[in-house]
Amino acid sequence: MIVAGEDRAGVARSIVDSNRYMTLGTADADGLPWVSPVWYAPEGYGEFFWVSSPEARHSRNVALRPPVAIVIFDSGAPVGTGQGLYMRALAEQVPEAALDRGIETFSRRSLEQGARAWTLDDVRAPAPHRLYRATASEHAVLGPGDVRLPVSPASRARARQPARPGQGATSSAGGRETRSTTPPSTLMIRGEAPRPATRMIVTGLS
Repeated sequence: MIVAGEDRAGVARSIVDSNRYMTLGTADADGLPWVSPVWYAPEGYGEFFWVSSPEARHSRNVALRPPVAIVIFDSGAPVGTGQGLYMRALAEQVPEAALDRGIETFSRRSLEQGARAWTLDDVRAPAPHRLYRATASEHAVLGPGDVRLPVSPASRARARQPARPGQGATSSAGGRETRSTTPPSTLMIRGEAPRPATRMIVTGLS
């Protein structure tokens, strides 16, 4: 929780930069809530990209009700020391006109974290995934007494980390670029970290 004199914006940025998964809260046509953990790629501190099957439950909910809630937090923090970033946002499947920028952001983050590069062909039919984004309209962090304190973390651009040498090595297969490492997913099998030589993923608990 925030203490007196602590930089709220800095805390919010640190949460985004140091975590990999966010909890996405959606609702169906009847207003029934659903939450899903998704691996995210941020652009600054106001846009968050992920990939999912359009048939996943949270994807179908987003298509019906774009307003979503998001929280990012470190689930391994000791009791009494945890902090989270709470957001309200509008979510959507990324439209064609914005796909180039979106997939560049997503692919860059994937490479930074040791996984493969992503291309437009990976998120267009007949591929099973689509690219989604949430654009945040409100941010808050936890203050004394469990009070949510508004914050504007976008006052500083997020640092971009270069990919390590050897990451994302490519080969050509039938004119299409292929990569050797496993993609990040909205949720890896049984919560495991990405592992080489396997492509089976679960794209977010439905």
